[in-house]
Amino acid sequence: MASDFVVIDAGPIVALLNERDQHHRWAIEMSKILPSPYFTTEAALSESFFLLAEAPKGFRSLLSLLERASIQVLNICPDDIEDVVKLMRRYADQPMSLADATLVRFSEIHDNVRIYTTDKHFRIYRRNGRQMIPLIAPWSHPDN
Repeated sequence: MASDFVVIDAGPIVALLNERDQHHRWAIEMSKILPSPYFTTEAALSESFFLLAEAPKGFRSLLSLLERASIQVLNICPDDIEDVVKLMRRYADQPMSLADATLVRFSEIHDNVRIYTTDKHFRIYRRNGRQMIPLIAPWSHPDN
């Protein structure tokens, strides 16, 4: 991974596929700038399916994106589970979801990762202890 590597959180996935989501328009615009494939973790993908359960069209669209490999799943290796748990304990007051923790951990493993999210908790989370995480988020774009 030589250049910036974008990892997508559940929020933008749901926003992209659910017209009723408050960030839908932003996600559509971002999809023009950040074309697929999108990379995510298993936990963020699972969260996306859960959040789209009440939006059958979005749920089916997510299945289709997986079939076409427009969304690709990154695996956190078993050796990283301890670090994921530490992150969840550290940010238990937020609370940090498993999906969030896997994305933060992935950004710790790979310096050039930017997290594409709608979750404002990522402004608080830090990688490797004190480093801000590079984000692609609605609040960081002047149009929103």
